[in-house]
Amino acid sequence: MKNLVLIILLCMITLIYCIDIENLEIKEKSKNYDENGNLISFYLLNPQMINSYSCKSYVHLFPDGKLKGIDLQDDTIIHGLSLEAGCRIEFYETGEVHSVLFTKNRIIKNIPIKAYGLEGPVVEFYQNGNLKYLTLSEDYLIQDIPCRAGAFSEIYLHPNGSLQQAELSMDITYKEVPYKSRSILILDDKANVLEVKRTFFLKKSFLDFLDWFL
Repeated sequence: MKNLVLIILLCMITLIYCIDIENLEIKEKSKNYDENGNLISFYLLNPQMINSYSCKSYVHLFPDGKLKGIDLQDDTIIHGLSLEAGCRIEFYETGEVHSVLFTKNRIIKNIPIKAYGLEGPVVEFYQNGNLKYLTLSEDYLIQDIPCRAGAFSEIYLHPNGSLQQAELSMDITYKEVPYKSRSILILDDKANVLEVKRTFFLKKSFLDFLDWFL
């Protein structure tokens, strides 16, 4: 009986998130297929509604036809997340937001996040809605750790929201241990330091230049 209920629920999820291709106006030459012949991406001829979302042009599908990604035509809120027109969203198969390419800097869960547009690093989320990966728009203190901003100073978080990885923006003493600025700390989900990495000077200088350029 439990297996039957599970199968019914999975079928309902598939029906909810699959899109009706026949009723969409698509640029024929924009269609892309996977090796099994499944349509996986295309561009719309004009903005259209898909699964209650106002889509601007780009549409990405899972092989089974469920919606995987879109470019937003209008400002909207999805699962409590405020999204502006023009940003690109990728979904989990169950419909939660997986990642976003934002067009404007913003604050999410009190963290200042940098936006680089459709060509920049994404902001990733766990299925529970917590942040997973981001880059900062300014140096910022996360759980008593001064984290460095920049496209190449990556911030990772654990599913419970605690800091997993960050590059230090200044010298600190954390839990009675000193750490140098620009060190990369790897932490467990209890905020204990597991590993420390250092960036070589030449690589650091090159990345700083790229950050300035971006």
